[in-house]
This record gives sequence, C-alpha cells and structure tokens, in this order.
Amino acid sequence: TGRDLSQPADHAVPEGVENLEVGDCYDPAPDPSQRTVLVLLVPCEQPHQYEVYHVDAFTEGRRAEYPGDDAVRNYAEERCFEAFEGFVGQLWRDSLLDIESWFPTSSSWLVGADRKLSCVLFHRNRADLTGSMADSGR
Repeated sequence: TGRDLSQPADHAVPEGVENLEVGDCYDPAPDPSQRTVLVLLVPCEQPHQYEVYHVDAFTEGRRAEYPGDDAVRNYAEERCFEAFEGFVGQLWRDSLLDIESWFPTSSSWLVGADRKLSCVLFHRNRADLTGSMADSGR
C-alpha cells in the first residue's frame, strides 16, 4: 500500500478484534504492539487492508481444555479455506486475495472462554482493497 498506515484513515473507528463481524473492513492498528487486540474499522468504500469474510466458533464448551496451538490453528484455517470461495466467488488458489485467521490463544480460551474465530482476506501483494470483496471474483 502507498498509504501511511501509521496514521488512521478518515472515519476510522477503533475496535477490538474479538468484535469483528462479516463485512467489516479494517486497517491494522497504527501501533504494532496493539495489532493483536485492536483494528481500525473503515467504511469498505474507502481503501483498506482487510475484510472479514467469515466468523465461526469452536464447538467445545466453556469448560473444555485447550486443544493445543496446532489443533486450534488447523481448525481455524480449515474453516477459512472452506468459506473463501463462497464469499469471494473464486477459488483461493486462483485468487489475488489471501487469508488470515484470528483464533483463540491458550490464555483467552482458558480465562475468557474465547471460542470465536474470524477469517479475513487481504490482497496478496498487500495492495489496498476498495469496496467489499464479496462476489468480486478476485
């Protein structure tokens, strides 16, 4: 991107990553130390780096033991790959877009009973996106 991501975009609204919903477009937090907990929501019509395209949850109950980093990451990535084509209208391997997943950590799983996972997309070359990528075929 040619934009200075150390400065918030116009109309950017800080939001916790745990509150992301399908259709949210965002830029990373300007402070790298906050990027795992905070994003800057922006209207999708404005240039942005990421879009949430799927939200899901682990089915384990609140008292379940943490299944391990690899199991959690693999489950999240499977769900994200499965949902990509239905949202974008293009196979992931043929797309200009790539995926990233947000998923519980061992501490958020145990302390906060966090079971949410979020799938986000971004341009493979880190170029800005403008507009929603839903049914874009990109």
